[in-house]
Amino acid sequence: MQSVMRTLLCAGAAIAVSLLTACGSGSGTTTPANIRIVNDTAFTATLYLNGSASSSATNTHSSSAYAAVTPSTYTLNVASSNGSSGPASTVGLGTAQNYTALAYQRGSVVYSAVYADNQAAPSTGYASLDVANVSQDAGPLDVYLVSPPSTDLTGLSPTFSSVTGLSTASTFAATPTKYDIIVTAAGNPTDIRLTLL
Repeated sequence: MQSVMRTLLCAGAAIAVSLLTACGSGSGTTTPANIRIVNDTAFTATLYLNGSASSSATNTHSSSAYAAVTPSTYTLNVASSNGSSGPASTVGLGTAQNYTALAYQRGSVVYSAVYADNQAAPSTGYASLDVANVSQDAGPLDVYLVSPPSTDLTGLSPTFSSVTGLSTASTFAATPTKYDIIVTAAGNPTDIRLTLL
């Protein structure tokens, strides 16, 4: 469980810190949508839209480049090098929007979850973070950012409360330059599920 939670939390952070832009040509043509895969599985993975590859085979714990696609509704699935993937999903990709398909693993089966990731860059001296909870077993989670070396949560409010799916981004001072991340069951700071120190 801790390995799955670490993967999902790290992937959520990877999605959030991307500084993304989209621009049109000004010629009256439709501005494409952009989509990539973030692969947090033990296998190489390829993103498919309507049966056609929209990414190259992407190594474990890395991301592909964004692919520009026509805004539309697609059947999305991820093919992995172990030959196992979860069910396909239907996703709508909007004009000038950026998306990440997060490939994650439960046992040997590879699943995907799609998130819009047009997070605006924060002001100088600040950082933004978003987290994703796609675990079916974990239930709602609270996520704390704490200044090291303390890991005491007494009297602290979670940075992200009762996260299921993708949270709303939080912006905070980039000082200190390092934060520890502690994940607990929602409303129960003594039920620690993950620590990233």
